[in-house]
Amino acid sequence: MNRIALLAVTALVAVSPLARAQEGPSAEERFRQLSPDQREELRRRYRELMKLPPEERAELRARLERLLGMSPAERGEVERNYRRFQELSPEQRRAILDEWARFRSLPDEKRARLKAALRRVLSLPAPARDRLLENMRRWKGMSSGERDVARRRLRERRERERSDDGRAERDDDKRDDRRDRRRDKRNRREIHKQLQR
Repeated sequence: MNRIALLAVTALVAVSPLARAQEGPSAEERFRQLSPDQREELRRRYRELMKLPPEERAELRARLERLLGMSPAERGEVERNYRRFQELSPEQRRAILDEWARFRSLPDEKRARLKAALRRVLSLPAPARDRLLENMRRWKGMSSGERDVARRRLRERRERERSDDGRAERDDDKRDDRRDRRRDKRNRREIHKQLQR
C-alpha cells in the first residue's frame, strides 16, 4: 500500500481544526467539490487507512501534524521532493525506500551521527560537496578488495600527514625556542646595561 497516498488521504480528511481554519474551505467542503470518481477513490483510500493497525495510523497522523506545522516554504520543498520522487523509475523509488528503511532501522545514535554528517556535507561549498559525493559514488561501486586497498592508502596518507605535522610542529617548537632565547638574551643585556648605570 502506498503510504504517501495514505498520507494524502489523511491530509484531506484528518486535518486539525487550526489547519482547517488556516486553509479556508473545510475538508467536507473540499470533498463535495471533488468529482464522483475522486470521491470514490478517496473513500477507498480511507477504508484502506482504517484497516491499518492503530500504531501505523498514529504514525501517519504524527507525520501529517509535522507536515501541517511546517512553513509554506518547507511544505513547498516537501511537495517538490515528492514530485521528484514520483518522477523516478520504480526501481529507483524502491532503492530509495530500501535505503530509507535501512536508515530508519539504525540505532538513534547512529542516525544522529549520519544526519550531522549530512549537514556537514550539505554545508560544503559546491565544488567540495560535488567532489565528496562523487567519491562516495565511487566507493559504493568498489568491490571489497578495492575498498581494502583504498582504506590502506588512506591510512598511509594520514600517517604521512601526521608525521609531516609532527615534523612541522617540531620545527615550530625549535623556532619558538630560538626566538625565546634571543628575547632572553636581549632582556639580560638590557638588565646588565641598567645595572651598570
